[in-house]
Amino acid sequence: MDCSFFQSAMLDYFSLAQTSAGAVSSGISWTQYAAVGIVLVVLVLPFIVSGFLAKQLKMPNTGTRLGWFLLAVTASVVVLSIAWPKLGVDLRGGTILVYEIDAEKLRDIDEEGGQRIKSDDLIGPLTRRINPSGTQEIILRPYGESQVEIIVPEVDQNEVDRIKDLVKEAGILQFAILANLSDHATQFSLASEQARPENGLGLRTSTVVKNAAGQTVAFWANVDREADAEGNRNGPLRVDVSGAIVRNPDTGAILDLPTLLAGRSMEDGAEAAFAAFVDEQGMSGLETLMIVSPSEELNVKGSDLAFAASTFDQKGSPAVAFTLTDRGSGKFYALTSNNVPKGTRQRQLGIVLDDNLLSAPNILQPIRKEGRITGRFTRTEVQQLVAVLKAGQLPTALTKEPIAENQIGATLGADTIKSGYRAIGVSLVLVLLFILAYYRFAGIIACIALAMNLAMILATMVLINQPLTLPGLAGLVLTVGMSVDANVLIFERIREELKKGAAARMAIRNGFGKATITIVDANLTTLITAIVLYAIGTDQIRGFAVTLILGILFSMFTAIYVSRTLFDIAERHGFLSLGMSDGVNAVKNKVAGEAGLDFISKGKFTVVLSAVLVVVGLGALFVRGKGILDIDFAG
Repeated sequence: MDCSFFQSAMLDYFSLAQTSAGAVSSGISWTQYAAVGIVLVVLVLPFIVSGFLAKQLKMPNTGTRLGWFLLAVTASVVVLSIAWPKLGVDLRGGTILVYEIDAEKLRDIDEEGGQRIKSDDLIGPLTRRINPSGTQEIILRPYGESQVEIIVPEVDQNEVDRIKDLVKEAGILQFAILANLSDHATQFSLASEQARPENGLGLRTSTVVKNAAGQTVAFWANVDREADAEGNRNGPLRVDVSGAIVRNPDTGAILDLPTLLAGRSMEDGAEAAFAAFVDEQGMSGLETLMIVSPSEELNVKGSDLAFAASTFDQKGSPAVAFTLTDRGSGKFYALTSNNVPKGTRQRQLGIVLDDNLLSAPNILQPIRKEGRITGRFTRTEVQQLVAVLKAGQLPTALTKEPIAENQIGATLGADTIKSGYRAIGVSLVLVLLFILAYYRFAGIIACIALAMNLAMILATMVLINQPLTLPGLAGLVLTVGMSVDANVLIFERIREELKKGAAARMAIRNGFGKATITIVDANLTTLITAIVLYAIGTDQIRGFAVTLILGILFSMFTAIYVSRTLFDIAERHGFLSLGMSDGVNAVKNKVAGEAGLDFISKGKFTVVLSAVLVVVGLGALFVRGKGILDIDFAG
């Protein structure tokens, strides 16, 4: 298998695994099958090789440990040979999108006496929709009172378009019955009466139908159309509305589609024929009348959803599965029970998102808790729809297109980025050199464990699609220090055992055994802190928290598991050397002698000194006030 094929197959696999995948084909290609085969080889082959090596080394008990060691190395090398972690917006720049709250929606809220919506109110729902995992370095922040700024790391245009599509949707979901003249003559009469001219701008038809008491009894919904390859909504209609009440949204004229299209070929389906008619007449779309009950007990909305996920319909096409809450299922059962078939006449249950009719299945029997949204959807459209439904509706709608879209360079500046890289590189090299010089052979093992640790972190970041930011790089540096710290604890324990006269094998066993508990305790407290940072932090802090969490887990694995395996192999085959420098103890003996320092006798002095330093520090903090805050805190 050549390298180009290997990379093509693995990239195809990653495109399936990542949620930000682009266009989806109708089936599974042979490269995808090959990618799955490669993954299975990566998972299985290390254990086969480790079993063989264990026999050759005459160490059968180390076969499993060697397998995990080889798996970690192989998986990391394979992933990093395909891709490296993407850089965050602070390191590579990106795209700034600025959206404004829809002025018409704000006017409607004001007319109804509702609370004024500000840009702050949109940040939470938009974040849950665009970046639900919190691992993508997408920055969302208010821009004045009526605008929202979205900063996206430099990605391909498909990803930017995906975010735009998610922002377009207000996420207002409704279940309603498609009107027909037999059952809904009263609502149709009201709808016809309430079409009105507005502000001399021509005929603007009302989209909401109210009864004499001012209650909403129906509304007009746009019949959604399929998107073409470029994302334009000019394909066939998603729903066959030949039995429904439809109108021209531009004039309010009621249309009798079956009569108007009599004699026209329906070879491609009614949906395609209706769409062609709309285009020929120059209409902006097609609207159908939807019936809702004045009673809230029969109105099923997005707030009644408990769960949404992608699935497939009976034909194998992508669809959305949903589950309702207990309250919602009661309302759904009442709605569908009231609209079961009468004789041969069946009613259609319309599923409307942001005034767009997406699906209209026939109601055959009462339904309680679960259902599907089916139609002519691609898998990408289904994923976006699921994301919108899971995040919930926005307090108000934003403009359909950004009012500003700009490309930006790295926000930190080239000098800052170079300084950051330089600091990280120098610190890493110095740590490795010190470990090698001080611990010698044990230092070589520590360096191997550290390199594995970094490779596993970077490979995992690729797999979870986590961009690498400057805070993330800081987390990597901290991980280097923690990994070295764990090895130092083990090596010093081994040194103590050797001073007691233990043999090399016993010193290694006792050294790892005694140090492991300390290492786990120390890392566990840091892990809890990192999890809290991820849970409550902003996107930048989360970038740091992710690398820290991965670093803690992998440093324990490499320091305790990998290092022990390498020590055992070296000891068993006679090339182990436990000679280490002892400069720290040498300096201590010169300063304090063999007896060491008597810290206890100086307890009162150190307590008083600590108290004085604390008071002085608090006083200095109070004097400086807000002046101590840098630009990232003060603005």
